[in-house]
Amino acid sequence: MQRHRAARGREETRFMQLATFRHLVDSLHDAVLVIRKPERTITWANPAAARMFGRPVDEITRGGTESLHVDTEHFQRFHELSIQPLERDGRFETRFQMRRANGDVFPVHVTVNRFLDDDGQAYAVSVVRDMTAEAAQEKALAESEERFRQIAESLREVFWVSDPINNRIEYVSPAYERVWDRSTESLYADPSSFKENVHPDDRARVSAYLDDQLLDECDLEYRIIRPDGQIRWIWDRSAPVRNADGRVYRVVGVAEDVSKLRLREAELLQAQKLEAMGRLTGGIAHDFNNMLMVIEGNAELLKERLGADPDATRLADDVLLAARQAGSLTSRLLAFARRAPIQRERVDVNAVVGAMGGMLERTLGAEIEIRLLLAEDLWPATADRAQLDAALVNFAINARDAMPDGGCLELRTRNVRADSVIEPGLAAGDYIRISVSDTGTGMPPEVVRHVFEPFFTTKDAGKGTGLGLSVIFGLAREHGGHVSVDSTPGQGSTFHLYLPRHAGASLAPRPDRAAPATGHETILVVEDERMIRLLLATQLSELGYAVIEAETGREALELLGSAVNIDLLITDVVLGGNINGVQVTREARRLRPAMPVMFASGYGTREQLAGQSLPPDVPLLMKPFSRADLAAMVRSLMDAVA
Repeated sequence: MQRHRAARGREETRFMQLATFRHLVDSLHDAVLVIRKPERTITWANPAAARMFGRPVDEITRGGTESLHVDTEHFQRFHELSIQPLERDGRFETRFQMRRANGDVFPVHVTVNRFLDDDGQAYAVSVVRDMTAEAAQEKALAESEERFRQIAESLREVFWVSDPINNRIEYVSPAYERVWDRSTESLYADPSSFKENVHPDDRARVSAYLDDQLLDECDLEYRIIRPDGQIRWIWDRSAPVRNADGRVYRVVGVAEDVSKLRLREAELLQAQKLEAMGRLTGGIAHDFNNMLMVIEGNAELLKERLGADPDATRLADDVLLAARQAGSLTSRLLAFARRAPIQRERVDVNAVVGAMGGMLERTLGAEIEIRLLLAEDLWPATADRAQLDAALVNFAINARDAMPDGGCLELRTRNVRADSVIEPGLAAGDYIRISVSDTGTGMPPEVVRHVFEPFFTTKDAGKGTGLGLSVIFGLAREHGGHVSVDSTPGQGSTFHLYLPRHAGASLAPRPDRAAPATGHETILVVEDERMIRLLLATQLSELGYAVIEAETGREALELLGSAVNIDLLITDVVLGGNINGVQVTREARRLRPAMPVMFASGYGTREQLAGQSLPPDVPLLMKPFSRADLAAMVRSLMDAVA
């Protein structure tokens, strides 16, 4: 009786277990298949299998496992998986594809287990999970990662992601290699190498910046040193990424090479300085050039009157050279500020170099030997003669400073048919090349690279402006030419100035500047500076002209309205009182329409006098000017009305 009750209890327990198992399996979303071995027939399937494969349960159990697979390869693989657990303990799982009743193929994850029933029959239980949604998510994630990669790799900026908890770099874009000139692999392998690349003067700020990254969005500019020694400016911006607990587990950032921007900022600042300098120079140019006019003009007169006295002549030449150097400085400042126009004309370069060589022999001293090697049949050049004189003076001064113990200064001219191969930066064409060589200290390559930059100088404070060579470079380019330098430490330097060839095969004979044109006409000189007025009167008188002087515009108008004979009016533009030179000129043209007029001004250019509304057809002679220049312009005006 007791045995009967025990057997019945076991039966009820087994039934309850079986019912519980059936209820549990039927509620699963995964398909469960019971496969009898070795026939590979499906003996049982849960409702989820019917939903997954799109077949009724009885249809699934009537068929074999082969009908559920995509192809023979998949079927064979599934069969192997279902058999394998019978050959060893445990379970086996994998992923592959299966087929629905409508032919759709879908990814699955399969777990295969084995068991034996009470009769010892072997079965395999396959739990099949539909991975369609997961596969779609994985595909979307892969596509998102690919888009991220494409965007990150197309940026010029360096995009990076760091893990501050484990102190590692999770991602850095390929732009890192272009900016830092180091491999991304080296940064992944050793994130601390980042600090080693930072300029020593910026490392403390960068360390503080790395700490700030964990707190909030921040940015910093710092310098790095590339393996080739180049210094680059980096603008780094970063932001922390927090998890649900508010803890920072990622830092993302963008690092941009802003070296060019820094250079442009420096250039803009330099341009602003030059503009301010140009305004300042323009403001003082009038008075300064008036003083130079007196110095240079009287030095010319003294030189002529001293005659054959060599010592006195040398002193007069020194005064002239000093005045021309001072005038050259103002001219350079104005030119560098783009206030001085280029007065292009046909120039006999050999004559200019020859005249400069003679002056330099008397002024540089016996310690420096001057050699002139002038090419025969030299082409005429197109150049601003005054600026060419200033360039040669600057070359000579630099050469003198490079030869404190004396040496040799050589000026050589040559016709050149050039192109960019002969001289990089020079357009193909015909040029006259002026080479100025010295036997001085020379310059190392790092100095040569900067020698034409504005305000760059190797001279002691107070002994150089750093403008001379940069102005010559700018003027050469504005002429359509070029300037370059060859230099070796201890062996001297050679500067090459290229000027474009003037149209025409040869030069016409140049008038002798030692014998300026003379005349007998009457000239009214209007000038409020007494010394300049006396100088002009003296120079014109010695040329044979009769001179009438007027200090103010009002005095000039009274003379012009009188019966006094006046053949030419020379007037300053800016005059004391309330009547300027332009007003005097307008009244003169009304009263004496046939009389020529010319301006003489201490301001460097018509642009600086734009507010004065100069008549465009009235010639302007800019101070300081020589007696020869004055004589030439006066004579040309007189001859035009003769």
